[in-house]
Amino acid sequence: TGATSHNAIRTPIVLFDVLVSVLFAGFSFKLLSHMYGVSAETTKTWFDLALTELQGWASDQVQLLSPEEWLSDSKKMKDGPYDDYLMYFVDGTVIEVRQPSDPALYRDAFSPKHTFTALCFFIMVTPRGRIVFVSDIDGGSIHDKTQFDKSDAVRALTVKYPRDVTIDGKKYTCALGGDKAYPNMNKPDGWWVVVTLSASETLAGNAAKDNVKLDPAVSPFRAVVERSIRRMKRYVGMLDKQRACDSARSAKSAKLVAALVNWEIEYKAVSYTHLRAHETCADLVCR
Repeated sequence: TGATSHNAIRTPIVLFDVLVSVLFAGFSFKLLSHMYGVSAETTKTWFDLALTELQGWASDQVQLLSPEEWLSDSKKMKDGPYDDYLMYFVDGTVIEVRQPSDPALYRDAFSPKHTFTALCFFIMVTPRGRIVFVSDIDGGSIHDKTQFDKSDAVRALTVKYPRDVTIDGKKYTCALGGDKAYPNMNKPDGWWVVVTLSASETLAGNAAKDNVKLDPAVSPFRAVVERSIRRMKRYVGMLDKQRACDSARSAKSAKLVAALVNWEIEYKAVSYTHLRAHETCADLVCR
């Protein structure tokens, strides 16, 4: 299990196999060490190498869209009350981690909302569910709005989009959609925030800022961000309590998994049975 065997079998295929085994199947580094006859530390190194190598591809897959692409991803909102809106939906999520022994780290990681220690991040998605932004990783104690406000999201949106977006002669209102945690979130100048609260509900904290719309009818559209988060969490390797303690590794994993979710959305997997049903003599299905 020394350096010689490490160098002998560390090929791109092996690195990819280790990455897939961890993210898709949730295999531990210790289990993989037995499979490959190397140390657990070596399989951890291989995983990190593969994860780092794919960050460039992941960044290409997870990025803010052009206005035209954004509109194309907003077909579900066509002919409804938000037909003239271009909207991204925001929500945060947590990954449970093992309790840190250091009291300061424990306070930072403990989530009062979920009553366990965690790391958290948020994503921003189109109405179709495509992920266009993944935040940095923070301790579980941070509030959803606070994490959004301290992130680079508003700056990125301001740089990417003009104040007024016009496509084929039609003017669109740019907006962020969220749940009750977000009415007072920061936003680019001229943008709106639409949250799933009714006008009769009391907002927590300060009064809502300008350009905020309270509308429970946006809930069915906003649900897409929760579906994207559930898709991310199907990659069970993200949820390992011990492995998730490394925030840098978790951030890279979240970015890569978001890219894979986008790939799933863009190129929906076709089942073997479906392919066999359309098999011809000219086009045989491998089996």
